Amino acid sequence: MAAPAAVLGVSQTVSQKRGRRKSSRSESKKRQQEIEDRGKKLDEINNWDIAFGINNNLRYYKGRKKPVRVAKVFLWGEFGTRDQRARPAVSDMWKRKKRKYDSAYQTMVAVYLLPRYKPGGWRSRLERYGKGIVFDIKNAIEAYKKIPNTDSTKKRKRAEGFDPNNPLIATRKMKNAWEARVYKRQSRRTLQRNFRDLGKAMREFEDKINAQDRKR
Repeated sequence: MAAPAAVLGVSQTVSQKRGRRKSSRSESKKRQQEIEDRGKKLDEINNWDIAFGINNNLRYYKGRKKPVRVAKVFLWGEFGTRDQRARPAVSDMWKRKKRKYDSAYQTMVAVYLLPRYKPGGWRSRLERYGKGIVFDIKNAIEAYKKIPNTDSTKKRKRAEGFDPNNPLIATRKMKNAWEARVYKRQSRRTLQRNFRDLGKAMREFEDKINAQDRKR
């Protein structure tokens, strides 16, 4: 025997209420999970950092009485010495592209915080971000020709079989030594044991330039 229409109506109403409560609990649980995931991702972002530089154990040996660190040679070239003009290939590049890097980082953070991405992927994102900047650094060193070699340097480079017109490139050891290292912020001292953070030198250079601009 068919159930009366009134009974069917009550049954449907109860079923709809149960469905809404179930849906509400499901949405609440989903929202709670999203909040927890966002907190974990913010912790990751705050705990991990990135440094750009050269392994401090890398040295030039050939043609030298005493080995010299590759990072030191880079700084001599970048900021100049008493006997050599500065060729700020990386500093110039850093100054030109810093806003682009800052914007890319902010976008990377915003995208990572979206609910569809799970926690645990920040380190790999930082590594990809660092590889892009290292690629630009290497290209800047390779392409720099603003201040050419002196005639004596050209002669020496030509005799050694290197391009006499490329001021910063010979063996390419310095160019290829660049890397980005992702590390936990509390482990910074461990990072510095064998890694020269030359990104810091670029930031100091930028501060110096900004200070000069403010004086003008």
